[in-house]
Amino acid sequence: MLGEPFTRARRIGLFAIVLGVLGIVWGAGGTIGTSQNIGHAMFICAGLLWAGYTVALRRARIGALHAAAIAAVGSMIAYLSVHFVLFGPNLFAADWRDLVVQGAVHGILVAVISLLCIGRAVRLLGASNGSAFASLAPAITALLAIPILGEWPAAIDWAAMGLISIGVYIASGGPLPGRLAR
Repeated sequence: MLGEPFTRARRIGLFAIVLGVLGIVWGAGGTIGTSQNIGHAMFICAGLLWAGYTVALRRARIGALHAAAIAAVGSMIAYLSVHFVLFGPNLFAADWRDLVVQGAVHGILVAVISLLCIGRAVRLLGASNGSAFASLAPAITALLAIPILGEWPAAIDWAAMGLISIGVYIASGGPLPGRLAR
């Protein structure tokens, strides 16, 4: 869509990412109909939405701050509208400290800082190379689960995280050893 070349290295990187994702699904039992499949489907949908965002960002040729503002305000309007329709105005019945924490994490870190970073990455690396980094989300989540939740990944998960990380490195333009580069 963007006229960026689909090089051999990018194909190798994307193949490694897909293998890693399949490893995570297999490690979770790989059975259809479990609650974990809902989470996997949500990660896939989030990845597709993120890829769409980076392509749109590249095509629009707007700055990272402008794009972050559009996405943050659009998300806020969409989320609050759905919340009020489904649950009414009880959002503000929550403790003010919880609202402040959620507002800081989702309103500043996620909606502004992360979007600024991806906007800058797309401008510097290109949409294809910049969007490859979104594939690291499951690996980073699994690593954060160790100190936060005390959950240790299984061996298949470590292998999958390794494949995904290598795939992101290659797909985002990292140099390959001599034989693979040809």
